[in-house]
Amino acid sequence: MWTCHQSGDCCRGVAEVVMTRQEQAAVVNANPGISATWMPHHDESFVRLKAKPCPYLAGHRCTVYAARPYACRRYGCLRTDPSQPWVDGPPQPVTRDDRRSLVLMQRKGQQWARTHGWTED
Repeated sequence: MWTCHQSGDCCRGVAEVVMTRQEQAAVVNANPGISATWMPHHDESFVRLKAKPCPYLAGHRCTVYAARPYACRRYGCLRTDPSQPWVDGPPQPVTRDDRRSLVLMQRKGQQWARTHGWTED
């Protein structure tokens, strides 16, 4: 079964995170001391956070975990061997249990999104 090993690799490797303006406000309010780079999005109701690495990552922990945006909640990591960095050789094969866990995580993320007014078009 897949479990998060809390390495923080996912938050170091993603170049940007798209979120609503409401999510941006929640993230900023959750940790107002962080200096983050916010970029415009073609849809004015969204913004992009420059996130390589994510400025809200401290060590291996998200400092705004409870307020993290939908994109972060829905992000699925398929890394099966936490001892190997992403850059070290080809990815490890993904098992059926890993895929099942990812589907369950995505469903939880989708439920959270629907509860908070997101829709999937």
